[in-house]
Amino acid sequence: MSTLRTARPSPAMLVAAVALTFAMVGTTLAADPVSKLTTKKVSKIANQVVDKRAPGLTVANAAAATHATTAGSATTAGNAENLGGAPASAYAKSALEPFHLVGTASEPPFENGWANKGGGFASTAFLKDPFGIVHLRGTMIGPSGSVAFTLPAGYRPAATLFTSLPVGGVVAGNMLIAANGEVIPFCSVAANCTGGGAAGLDAITFVAGQ
Repeated sequence: MSTLRTARPSPAMLVAAVALTFAMVGTTLAADPVSKLTTKKVSKIANQVVDKRAPGLTVANAAAATHATTAGSATTAGNAENLGGAPASAYAKSALEPFHLVGTASEPPFENGWANKGGGFASTAFLKDPFGIVHLRGTMIGPSGSVAFTLPAGYRPAATLFTSLPVGGVVAGNMLIAANGEVIPFCSVAANCTGGGAAGLDAITFVAGQ
């Protein structure tokens, strides 16, 4: 023989029942002006009825459920599921900072005679994206084996990097990006970084270490 089970009422149904309770008690108060029932007592009676059917739900917090701070499906929950419980600071910003142009006001200067190639080539610059990756850009000319410019703190690698470097001529160059921020290009032939040649920084990236 199957057993009949009573379905637990939904919160909406309970709130409706509470409203009906208020209405009924209000009618009683209107019919009996000398009744000792007060609004506070009515609220207490209603909460007792609701608590018996749905422990934890009260008349006061039922109306504000859409603004609960930790409700699993709240409209404006403070710990909304789409944040995974992590604070906003744990997420990367969608906007990139502007490029820092070497040799301009408030930015690192060129050193040892290095300068932008010009002639339509991108100016030498750098930026750090929201994930902490430093991106270099630009085409410059200058004496091989000398410091071209120095990256500021926050844009330097944790340890000195040695990377390939596109330069003028048929043989590629190399470049050191030191932990102290010094950027030092090397050309296999010195003339490949000056005059008709140049050193290209485009697409060189690394993780900022400090």
